[in-house]
Formats: sequence, structure tokens, C-alpha cells
Amino acid sequence: LKRRSSRDCGAICCGAIPSAVILKARMATNDCVKFYNVIILGLGFFSLFTAFQTSGLLQPTSLRSYFSKNCSASHPLHYADKIGYYNYFIIYGMLAISNWVAAPIVALLTPKWSMVIGAAAYCLFMGALIHPVIYLVFIAAAILGFAAGFLWTAQGNFLFMNSNDNTIGRNSGIFWFMLQLSLVFGNLFVFVYTHETHTANATCVAKSQNTVIFVVLTVFGVCGVVILALLRPLKDSPSSESGESTYSLLRPGQKARHADLPKPLTALIKSFELLITPNMALLAICFFYTGLELELWSGVFVTCVGRTETLGVTYLALAGLFIGIGEIIGGGLFGVFGKLTSRYGRDPIVMLGMVVHLATFVGMFYVFPDGCPMHVVKAQFADGELVNHNHTNQLIVVLILAVMIGFGDSCYNTQIYSILGGLYKDEQSAPAMALFKFFQSVAAMVGFAYSGYIGLRWQLLIVAVMAVIGAITFCYVELSMFGKKGVKQRISTNH
Repeated sequence: LKRRSSRDCGAICCGAIPSAVILKARMATNDCVKFYNVIILGLGFFSLFTAFQTSGLLQPTSLRSYFSKNCSASHPLHYADKIGYYNYFIIYGMLAISNWVAAPIVALLTPKWSMVIGAAAYCLFMGALIHPVIYLVFIAAAILGFAAGFLWTAQGNFLFMNSNDNTIGRNSGIFWFMLQLSLVFGNLFVFVYTHETHTANATCVAKSQNTVIFVVLTVFGVCGVVILALLRPLKDSPSSESGESTYSLLRPGQKARHADLPKPLTALIKSFELLITPNMALLAICFFYTGLELELWSGVFVTCVGRTETLGVTYLALAGLFIGIGEIIGGGLFGVFGKLTSRYGRDPIVMLGMVVHLATFVGMFYVFPDGCPMHVVKAQFADGELVNHNHTNQLIVVLILAVMIGFGDSCYNTQIYSILGGLYKDEQSAPAMALFKFFQSVAAMVGFAYSGYIGLRWQLLIVAVMAVIGAITFCYVELSMFGKKGVKQRISTNH
């Protein structure tokens, strides 16, 4: 009996070892697929936003040049200075609406194909800027805004699906690093091209320049669509054999509650349910701030550079490039040292971002004249000039501020991605991302609504107040996640 028992145990062990090896191999393969997806996701968004972020920074100035009298438009428009702001208003207004139906759309299309279709809409908008017809540009902006809702919701959901508690900080940092790398390459192209083909009026984009720039950027956007189509399903997905991504929006406890409802309607219900939770209500304030500062750096800061006669379009692109450098520094640091977030928490990084942004706003207060968001200005510096009217000094100060505003933006956004990935798992990830983009979009829409009508100093006061409030609410949620036990764990980990 003892011998038979021993043989049986040996047989069991021999049978168990291959199963364990196979399981381990499958897990390793799945980890490789997840990392591959994170890289391809980053590359796809890098290519797409090399085109769009550069187009977005340039389009207020290029459209003003195309339709204004002083840039020799055949049929000048009296609101030419504000067309770019109107485009942004339409885009973020539609994005705010789209975010309420984004989760159901992603549930129907799957995250991968939601991103592919959404990216194609971005290309449509950039194509409309090649030879702009004002109403077609507005229509393309509306389509882009609606498609952006499910593109970004799908992106966040897909990133969370390919991450866990140990890798979410690293993966969000890697994605943010690759996304903001697009600001460098796109703006570098515009800087070199406009420098080599400069016009007599530094604040204008010639029609020939406009055509070449937006054709090249549209091609970059199409490449991004192709790259996103290369994303792979996870091996542990029940539907992976059919090539579809699993996408569940139901909690186990809610399955019976919503079992008789279509999956898209269930997703919409979950978005509303999530909105009224205490953590999401507090985080919404921080989301709102990221929208206001997005409007400030993408719409106001670079436009002020482009509308200053001593700098102009060429240095608008250079300012955008340095914003990208600031974003890359932040994304790279928080990606490489993502494990430190688990040790020290996300709140120190957000507080750092708040301090950097407040310092940037003070610098902008002294550097830019109050009226630069609304019209072309001759002087670079405001009352009691910070430095003399020296071109080199002006440029150095502006580029330092550009790096600072980009770095602060990365502090907020990488940690928001990280905290959403930690708080909202699986079925809650898409509604959480949709709500993040909703509040961010509403804030950006509000910002672009007033950006062409009120002075820069009032705008800086608004974003400064929201920066402080947003950082406080974020830190409250972060600390409440850890609690006393988590704080003790952080201290013990450090020792």
C-alpha cells in the first residue's frame, strides 16, 4: 500500500508539474501581450497626436491668417481672431456630450475598434484644415469632438485592461511619455518648416505654408489609425479566439439588477451611478481643473506667443515643442519610477504639479500683455516689464514657462490615470474614464468660451484658484484610499 501510495503521489506530482508550467507560460505570454499592447497604444497615439496636437496649437493662428484682412484674405471674417477658439469650443462641447454615451459605444464596438474609428475622425478634422472652408471646419470639429469621447474612454479602458496594481503607474507613465513625445516631433517639423519659409508678417501663416503643414500632419494621423489596428486581444479573454476583446460593465452584485437591460444601457446607468459616489464627486473638481489648464496651454499660451510680433508663428511651434519636453520629463520620471508611487502615494506628485503651475501663472502674469489672447500685440511684456525688450530674453523666459506648464500638466494627468486605475477596476474603468473626460471637456469648453473675450490676468486668476482646490480634493481621495493602515505601510516600507 505504501508503494502504491507513493506511486500515486508521484503520478499526481508528475501530472501537476506540466499543468503548472503551462499555466506559468500562459501568464508570461499574457504579460508580454499586455506590454506589447501598451507600447502599440502609445505608438498609435504618438502618431495620431503628432498630427492633432500640433494642428490644435497652430489652428487658431492659421485660421486667423487664412480669414483675416491683415493676412490678405479675399473674404475676411470679422471674427477671424476667434475662429480657433470656436473650433475648440465645438470640439470640447461635443466631447462633453459624447462622454455620456461613450461607455455604451465602447461596449458595442470594443475598445480597439472604438479607438480606430475615433482616430479616423481626428484625421477628418485635420484634412479639413488643408484648404479650410469655415462651415466644413466647424462640422469636422463637431464630428471629432463626438468621436473623441469614445476614443479616450476606450483608451483608458484598454490601458486598465492591460495593467494591474503593480504596473498601472508604469504603464500610465509610459503612455503619457509617448503621447507627449508627439508635441516635440510635430512642433519641431512646424518650427523648421516655417523658419525656412518665413513670411514678412511673423504672426501670419501663408496659404502655401498652411497646405504643406496640414497635408503632412494628416498623413501622420492616418499612420496612427493603422498602428491602433494592430492592437491584440488578451489571451485570457473568453472571446480571444474570435479576436474580440472582452468588455464587461457589470459587477457580480449588479448582474441580476441589470440583467434584463442591453449592455450599452447598463454602461450608461453605471456612469450615472459612479458620478454620485463621494470619491468621484471629489475627483471631478480635479478633473475640471485639468480642463481649464488644458485650455490655457493649448489655446491661450501658444496663441499669445503666435500673436506677439517679436516672436510669431515660428516660435509658437517652438513653445509647443518645449511644452512637450515638459510633458515628457514628467511622463518619463513617473513611468520609470512608477513603483515609488506605490510607496509614497500620488499626492506628493500632484502637489508638485500645483506648485509648478502656480509659479508658471505668476510668470505669465508678468510676461504677457493682458490683451494677447484677444488680438495681435506689439509688446511682449506687460506693465513694469520683467526684462527689457530683448528678443533672446523674451524667448528664454517663454520657453522656461512652456517646460513648466507641460511638466505640471503631466503631474496631474499621469496621477489621475493612476488613481482611476487603482480605484475603478474592470467593469468600472470605462465609466470612470468617461466621467473624467466629461468634466475635463466641460471645463475646456467653458475656458474656450471666455478665452477670446476676457483678459489674460482674469484667466490666470481662475485657473490658479482651481489648481489649489483640485489638488486638495485629489489628495483627500488619495489619502482616504490608504487610510491609517496605508500610511503606516508607507512608513514601514521606507524603513
